[in-house]
Amino acid sequence: PVLATSDSNVAVDNIAEGLSRAGVRTVRLGRPEKTREHLDEIALDTLLAKKKAEVKAAAEAIAKKREEEAGAQPKKEGVWDEVDGEAPGGEPEAAKVTNEESPKGGKGSGKKGDRDAENDMRKDHAEKIKQRQEDQRVRKEILQGAEVICVTTMTAGGDILRDFNFQGVLIDEVAQATEISTIVPVVLRGTRQLVLVGDHCQLPPAVISREAELRGLSLSLYQRLAKGGLEPCFLDTQYRSHPRLAEFSAKCFYQNSLRSGVPASSRPLPTGVPWPNTKVPVAFFEVGAEEVLEGESKSNPEEARRVVSLVSQVLRAGELGPEDIGVVTPYMAQVRVLRKALRERLPDDQ
Repeated sequence: PVLATSDSNVAVDNIAEGLSRAGVRTVRLGRPEKTREHLDEIALDTLLAKKKAEVKAAAEAIAKKREEEAGAQPKKEGVWDEVDGEAPGGEPEAAKVTNEESPKGGKGSGKKGDRDAENDMRKDHAEKIKQRQEDQRVRKEILQGAEVICVTTMTAGGDILRDFNFQGVLIDEVAQATEISTIVPVVLRGTRQLVLVGDHCQLPPAVISREAELRGLSLSLYQRLAKGGLEPCFLDTQYRSHPRLAEFSAKCFYQNSLRSGVPASSRPLPTGVPWPNTKVPVAFFEVGAEEVLEGESKSNPEEARRVVSLVSQVLRAGELGPEDIGVVTPYMAQVRVLRKALRERLPDDQ
């Protein structure tokens, strides 16, 4: 299979979602709480549970068929029912053994019970180990059957992929990942072909430590290769932004070589919002309040209320749905405030 990675779970989810929609056999490897819920059907743990359920159902069907075949055959004379354990004399065989070996109040009965408990624990432990080994075998079988395995760069260094040889490794958003994160799938997994996708003209990797940044850890592998003279393959057409929004970046960062693949008419202004200047696709709204500190982050409740009001107006206009609107903020505290406010208001607008 091919290994598709990125430093963030969001980017990996985007890759996995696109591949799944295109009909590519994709497996999303990672912690369930870190991935999007609608990708559960291609998550490794989900596929493992499905496979185990199929095996269990098949085993139960075989056992049922054997029972039906055995029930159809006449019993031989002198042979008692093994299930009930009842001998011809009418006394259960298990009871005979118990009465003979463990007389009531007999000497040593406690030691035998301890040995039985110890044996049960050992047996249970052995069964758990066997089950874990079987689960690991099935996981590898599922991964080997995939066309693309999607995982973060750090998780790509896990033992579950240790025995895999990849034809190709793709690392997305590599210009925003630290060099240490990027080299994990390259060094630990290895590949015949390596594809690095990114844009060194955008923001560099986020490094919290100032000392680490000064020592060069904020330099991405993409930047290092570009500075070293390796010419990147430049994709010169963007399809996301309004052409007017892309003008500044094209002029200041890409020497006017970046083009827009969509006309302005394909990016109309959203209805329902009192847009200040209909000829410009950007608008600024004053909220009259400053942000407040929340621990190490910041929030602005008044700004959040204004955002909720604007989103509600757009939704009431009926042109766009919640899936068509993006709300972005650089502060985690503000993310929490916005999520709470939007969840309280959105149901009334649907």
